[in-house]
Amino acid sequence: MTRERPSPTRDQVLGLLREQLAALHAAEPGTRSGRDPEELHRMRTAARRMRAILGAVRDMFDPRWVAHLRKELDWLTALLAAPRDLDVLQQYLSTEVRPLRAGRRAAGRRLLERLDAQRGRARARLLAGLDSPRYRRLQSRL
Repeated sequence: MTRERPSPTRDQVLGLLREQLAALHAAEPGTRSGRDPEELHRMRTAARRMRAILGAVRDMFDPRWVAHLRKELDWLTALLAAPRDLDVLQQYLSTEVRPLRAGRRAAGRRLLERLDAQRGRARARLLAGLDSPRYRRLQSRL
């Protein structure tokens, strides 16, 4: 994993990664349940931060190890991004549709229904990914 002997800087980096991994794990149950969109946001943020940390300190660790972890974190953040982006869009559009006049509000509601269907598919892909051997391997590597 590392190129050099342990050092205080390396230990600090590993500590930062551990913090983000703990945040990822803490947000996973809420992400799975789907009750609070902020849990999904927290999980995505933790994955993105781990990827950024690894990119910033890639010279401190084995390049293949870093490249592989960053690739897998890219995969995870993509899984998390689709439902998160749709959550944000739905929240925004809901507030925009509410004050519209009846005819336009009906059209807006149809749009929101289509968005809900997309969110459902994105959530299904996310849950399948979180239940996959690939995700379990990523957790183990981290």
